[in-house]
Amino acid sequence: MNTTFGTITSACLIGGALILGGCTSSDDGGGTVVPPNAVTITSLNATPTVTAAIASADIVFTALGAEVVQAPSAMDIVNLVEELRKNRSGANVLNTPTGITESYPCSGGGTTNYNYTSTDTSESGSIAFSNCNEFGFTLNGTLSYSRTWTNPYGPYSDHVSGNITADTSGFVTTISNLNFTNTGVEVNDYGDAQYTINPFNYSINFTGGGGFAVSLLAPVTGDDTIDSICPLTGTILVTGAGNTKAKGTIDYPYVDISFDNGSGAYTPVETVSCYDVFQ
Repeated sequence: MNTTFGTITSACLIGGALILGGCTSSDDGGGTVVPPNAVTITSLNATPTVTAAIASADIVFTALGAEVVQAPSAMDIVNLVEELRKNRSGANVLNTPTGITESYPCSGGGTTNYNYTSTDTSESGSIAFSNCNEFGFTLNGTLSYSRTWTNPYGPYSDHVSGNITADTSGFVTTISNLNFTNTGVEVNDYGDAQYTINPFNYSINFTGGGGFAVSLLAPVTGDDTIDSICPLTGTILVTGAGNTKAKGTIDYPYVDISFDNGSGAYTPVETVSCYDVFQ
């Protein structure tokens, strides 16, 4: 199954936003808490903030004058779960394992521990990272997942939730309360799918501040046979300090970006190509 928003490879765990810090804590209306020292969203950073919120985007993050780093996005973490699940030796067993626990060393030290139950068309479980060094990041935390599919192709459902931190040279990215579900129909042997993503909620924070909260105002839908990169519809809401917000409304092949300065009224910023957002 082709996880949308740009599936990562084992050598790619990058993303982030060009952000300067603000300072508040509130609820974004989607059940996700805005972190302390969140970014204040303006017309100038609305587009890169929306991009960072929804894609595995190669956008660098500057923390209040500190060195430039590349921080993992929530979609990187979702795609990492899929990569690890597929690569784990137990993923291809023919019997029906129940409550199996496995532990694997990470390439740069630390461990990844799996606990899972699977059949020939389903799998659910958790992945716990303990000082796991992969892709230049030290990962800690636990992610739960569940997946169902149809052989050879047909309806599927994919869910990931949990909390994780990624540390690179003392710069820590914290992803909290991640809740992601992708449902749809896989339409051919190549992994192409017609899909709906809903919900997609989480909070993200960085060393030095600059985080935000993400939720969907409308489900994200797409069809890989039409476009394997860009979704067709959906509305993403990003909430920052002082109840400032950025909104990305997908109207294929474009995304309309607008922002709210905290007053409750949205002001259009720009309309950009979908390919500039979903990288």
